[in-house]
Amino acid sequence: MIFTPFQKGIISGSVSCIVCSPFDVLRTRYQISGKSLPVIDTYSALFRKEGISLIRTGIKSNIYCIPVWWGLYHQTNTFLKSKNVWIGWDAFIAGNISSLVTNPLFVLRTRMLSGLYGEHISQNVINMIKTDRLKIFTKGYLSTVAHNCQLSIIMPLFDWGKENLSNQESKYYTYQIMIISAVSKFIGGSLFYPTEVIRSRIRQSSGKMSFKDVICSESFKPFSGYKVHTIRSIPATVSALTVYELLK
Repeated sequence: MIFTPFQKGIISGSVSCIVCSPFDVLRTRYQISGKSLPVIDTYSALFRKEGISLIRTGIKSNIYCIPVWWGLYHQTNTFLKSKNVWIGWDAFIAGNISSLVTNPLFVLRTRMLSGLYGEHISQNVINMIKTDRLKIFTKGYLSTVAHNCQLSIIMPLFDWGKENLSNQESKYYTYQIMIISAVSKFIGGSLFYPTEVIRSRIRQSSGKMSFKDVICSESFKPFSGYKVHTIRSIPATVSALTVYELLK
């Protein structure tokens, strides 16, 4: 069966978000609170307090937005590459188009992961529309554009690594792709991590919040949650890009 880039993105994104959803809860809570407590102790405390709904919320908040984002990204990026858009710019533009379309879904995701909303999606959508109205389409989007700058580093590194450091005929090809994607994500994601903290705080707020408001906040720490972010984001990116490549 031949899959379109959109279909491959949906499949690979679904695998990614299911594998890594437990870490999303911790990462979001750390980013908003500014605290970075021991991972296992924190998750155990949250699980005792919220029970199995903690796991369901992590999966539900991811499954309806991350696969869509990856699907739109790969479809748009494939089109831009066919038009010979500058290397790096194709990934950056594709990421921002995908993020703009899915922005309301990610605002909802952040609020569910932060504990502000429960796990019932339909009721959460109603609450979000009541409180933010049309702002949900742009809330945190500028910080997302800044955050998507990482794509202009991650994807060119990944493409370069595929061409120069991997061999499709090798029985180790899958592992080669996993290592290349992991290194690419670590470099790009680390450089632009503070923008993710800023974005989470803006999306979580029900009122008006700017870059300056977040940065000047006493509780703001640019690398809060970085450890759990690394534990989560690298496997997420590795699974998404590796599954996408294997579907080719």
